[in-house]
Amino acid sequence: ISTDGSVSPISSKTFPDVQTVSWSPKGNKAVIEFPDKSKIFFDFDSGRQATLPKTWADIEFDPTGTKIAAKNLNPDTDSRWLILSNPDGSESEAVAFIGSNANAITIAWSPTGRYLGFSDTGTLQSGELRSLYLITKERQSGKYEKIQVEGGNFRPLWSPDGNSLVYSVYTQETNFNPNLYIISTSPGNVGERKVNLSVQTWSNKCAFGGAQTLYCAVPRSLEEGYGLVPELAKNTPDNIYKIDTASGIQTLIATPDEDVTAEKIFLSADKSSLFIINADGQGIKEIKL
Repeated sequence: ISTDGSVSPISSKTFPDVQTVSWSPKGNKAVIEFPDKSKIFFDFDSGRQATLPKTWADIEFDPTGTKIAAKNLNPDTDSRWLILSNPDGSESEAVAFIGSNANAITIAWSPTGRYLGFSDTGTLQSGELRSLYLITKERQSGKYEKIQVEGGNFRPLWSPDGNSLVYSVYTQETNFNPNLYIISTSPGNVGERKVNLSVQTWSNKCAFGGAQTLYCAVPRSLEEGYGLVPELAKNTPDNIYKIDTASGIQTLIATPDEDVTAEKIFLSADKSSLFIINADGQGIKEIKL
């Protein structure tokens, strides 16, 4: 779909009843999942197709589009692993044991490919503060690096250079509503700097416009507890804010003429426009920045 709204097919092949699609960063390959959990890899350039195991879940491409990470959720919990593989399913290898902790694993590749995601299996430090481990292809000095986060429903968003991470969580202090933080993740400096951005929204409603510039769709109002059940906010209209992650300064840049609730936002390549994918499934909105 081009910026003027015109639609061009990239393949004449049809995929009936597709449920979810995980795209390569280059947009030329995808893992396509169907309601019965069957999955195929499809290369839109060559037309090549391969079937992937039904037990693989939450599949995500790495930043180069040459590898995928997935949770291999075998019926036997003793055989459940986080795995790496070629996108067509070949040369798969186990990276981290999952066991009964599948819901505690978040696959989220860092831009450099250093980290595959996060494991929320750390100990509770105090109050709502706990440790999250950063999963790598190989453990460093026998253990994973970790960050300390507070609250529940952890949702990560990497900065373009991978040196920081924005995440949203809810806590009792925020009336169980989502709140944004930013934390350092550069090598040798993981977790050293953490700032409460004091913005009540989910990280999937944000997008980086640079290493220190963040755009977020922020609900105009949230009742207590919406962080526990995000679906409650599906009809709550958003305003668009620009946030300087270094200073924490927030600037209201748009109140859309038509009420819109963002499921996800992203910027055009030249960063002149912001696109909003509506949570109601009614298409994509564009805001000129």
